[in-house]
Amino acid sequence: MNALLLYLIVFQTSKTFRSYSIILASVTLSEFFLGLTAALAMTRLIPIENGIVLQFHGLCRKFTPQFCNDVHTITLHCISYGYSLVPLSFWYRHYVLSNKAPSPKLIAFLCFLIYLPAFITMFPFASSTSDPAVARQMLIDHQNGSLFPDDPKIAAIIGYEYLYQKTIMPLMLWVCLPIFPGYTAAIIYRIRILRVLERNSMSPKTKTTQKKLVKALTLQAVLPLIMMSQASVYMWRQFKLPFAHSVPYFEEWVFLLVAIVR
Repeated sequence: MNALLLYLIVFQTSKTFRSYSIILASVTLSEFFLGLTAALAMTRLIPIENGIVLQFHGLCRKFTPQFCNDVHTITLHCISYGYSLVPLSFWYRHYVLSNKAPSPKLIAFLCFLIYLPAFITMFPFASSTSDPAVARQMLIDHQNGSLFPDDPKIAAIIGYEYLYQKTIMPLMLWVCLPIFPGYTAAIIYRIRILRVLERNSMSPKTKTTQKKLVKALTLQAVLPLIMMSQASVYMWRQFKLPFAHSVPYFEEWVFLLVAIVR
């Protein structure tokens, strides 16, 4: 579906919407690779003390644990990029109501700037894993090892013995923290857009069209809003908040939410 949407955006979009189509293409690409890598990895997150163990049930287990972690890292960077594009989309709709549409070059540059942090933090994160034997020992020391099979036919295991490192934390923070201010900005721009439409002297037909566009944009943003709980669930478990170890399937919820939304 995302591949078809990308084709329509690239080859069927009129020149009038060329600048906005860059944002749409960026969102579509991030969702395409997010869905692909999430399905390939099928990650289970198991926070343990100051570290985390990753268990992969997807097809990536046919290769190596490190390959699974690389795929998982791509998923994380796609998630962070997708979130970051939401406020940009609303800003664009607000901007064009009172100004000429920004040039495609400017929009491409803004998308590139937004993508840069996710891209830069991806590589040190992927290369900072602990040895799989260390991850297995973490499970044995803190969990029931029989519940976490290290059979490649069932799952692959790798992890990070200590998360609070300068090579690991930047991507973790970029995935979790910008979500909340980003959606706050999107809500503010949505309110402003509706106010502008009420005051503007455009024809009723044009107003209706603009409101439909805002409604579509809101629906596009609401689905990923569900994924805000993804970051909340992870932080809840990692920082040992109340009931973090007693809620059933807490470890699977993080990326199960990705699958539901996508």
